[in-house]
Amino acid sequence: MTRYDDALPKFAGLVEETLGATAVLEHLFLRDAAGRLTFVVLKPIATDVLGKLREGAAKLAPWVDPDNPVAEPGDMFDESLNDPAIGLPEFIDHPPFYGFVRVVERRIVGQDWLRRPMEPIPSAPPVVVFASHKGGVGRSTALAVTAAALSREGYNLIVIDLDLEAPGLGEMLLKELPSYGTLDFFVEAGVQDIDDDFLDNLVVPSPLADRGLVHVARSKFACLPPREGKLGQAEEPN
Repeated sequence: MTRYDDALPKFAGLVEETLGATAVLEHLFLRDAAGRLTFVVLKPIATDVLGKLREGAAKLAPWVDPDNPVAEPGDMFDESLNDPAIGLPEFIDHPPFYGFVRVVERRIVGQDWLRRPMEPIPSAPPVVVFASHKGGVGRSTALAVTAAALSREGYNLIVIDLDLEAPGLGEMLLKELPSYGTLDFFVEAGVQDIDDDFLDNLVVPSPLADRGLVHVARSKFACLPPREGKLGQAEEPN
């Protein structure tokens, strides 16, 4: 059975074996939203050779599109695939292929990891991202300490918590949590314009501020405060 990690190397190896070493860069591979591959033909190829390529590609199921294992841009109703600049070179060092291929990435995650860093946005304030693939390594703590240090130096800043799985900045930097979080913002902005009242209840000042201002946008939906139970003990909301 072909696994996801093996599909592109195997497909590239098949193309190289069938069409020659230069073909992997003369044409391109398209990976759809589900991660399945199609070899997009950009130059004329003999019918019998295409048939052999399709036959070999069918053996790479399920990670090759069964409906379009090999296709031309017109077959896919996507003339943008004819653009010479489309697709990014991706290096493969995984048997049976070694070298570069051209890939058009249509998965949600895209190919941003292959792109050059964006140029600074004119007149925009500096943006610093605290990120890691693993949780529990101290991102929130490091960000809070950095925010305090920058405020002490007189800088004004806004801290935005986009950790939707294990948020902690709001509780760390605020005594009272705002009515809305960044997740609320994305939900609301998807269907309507955000007004000033919403922003006033999303971004709030932190008592951590020193010489400079520190404003915070927490991550999750705001939770209802605990209510008093019959015996005077706090109960979690239903």
